[in-house]
Amino acid sequence: MNWTIRITILAALIATVGLTIHPRIPGTDTPTSPANHLWPSLIPSAFANEEAAETATGNLPEANRLIRETLLVAGERTDGHSIVVGDRGSIFIRTDGTPGWFAGTTPTHRLLTSVTSPDGKEAWAVGHDAIVLHSTDGGRTWAEQFSAPDEEAPLFDVWFADHKRGMATGAYGLIIETSDGGENWTQRSISEDGPHHYSICESPAGSLYVAGEFGSIFRSGDRGETWNELSSPYGGTYFGALALRDGAILIFGLRGNLFRSEDHGETWTKLETGTSGSLLGGSQLEDGRVIIVGLNGLTLESNDGESFTLSSRKDRVGHSAVLETSDRVLLLGEGGVKGLEQ
Repeated sequence: MNWTIRITILAALIATVGLTIHPRIPGTDTPTSPANHLWPSLIPSAFANEEAAETATGNLPEANRLIRETLLVAGERTDGHSIVVGDRGSIFIRTDGTPGWFAGTTPTHRLLTSVTSPDGKEAWAVGHDAIVLHSTDGGRTWAEQFSAPDEEAPLFDVWFADHKRGMATGAYGLIIETSDGGENWTQRSISEDGPHHYSICESPAGSLYVAGEFGSIFRSGDRGETWNELSSPYGGTYFGALALRDGAILIFGLRGNLFRSEDHGETWTKLETGTSGSLLGGSQLEDGRVIIVGLNGLTLESNDGESFTLSSRKDRVGHSAVLETSDRVLLLGEGGVKGLEQ
């Protein structure tokens, strides 16, 4: 798979923006030639017009139009405040109870891949060229804290324990961390093999898990100070790691592979998904349901995080993230934001 980022939805987009990551055959982790880097179906549906995105800042009708057309990758809701990020540096924000979305002001047109906010006011977003953006006003305005375009390694996920301590994970084993709210970032490695680290999550017990390429799973019991590599039940790529409120950990990725651990990652149980499609993102809702989404409109839903029911959207649009607001469950992906029930 050449130009890798949470697989096919974003693979085509990465090709568009000109990022190159080691070639790998789709569905495997075997190197291949550049000619095989994309399938014919890997065509992004719609991209936000840069000029339109800029004029949408603070413009509710225009932002509400763009959020349904822009490729969106990730989102987070904290204390009733939602932030979503995606193509061309797009960031959209919404507070529960308000009529719609507003577009944030960002200093970049790079693809943004993840966002986190400890309190709904201070937030960090990461993306291509290892860029890190920071906001202190709930996502309305953003400033660049860090970037490393010469590394040619995007950041895929970001986590913050509080307003000071955080880390971001990315391609080729790239990890950066901060202890001062992002004023300074330090690069480190937790693996000699340098796999792409696609996802990071925190369990209710406070342990951190990083999942990614080559079946890699890492765990830290001290907020990222030290890491142990765990035995993996699968040698392919994981695109997501999800910590459930009951303490279980889910990891998922290529070919519909989904695994659950109830002993802090020491052992894993393979869960039936009924699909060979790639699984890209997921979330546990307030009512306890677990929703996992992926390519070609596939959705997995579970009431207990163990038994999942597969469904497929008629539009076959791929999604990479799930975001719950006060009144709806939203899917983020190729066609912008859509309701789970649509």
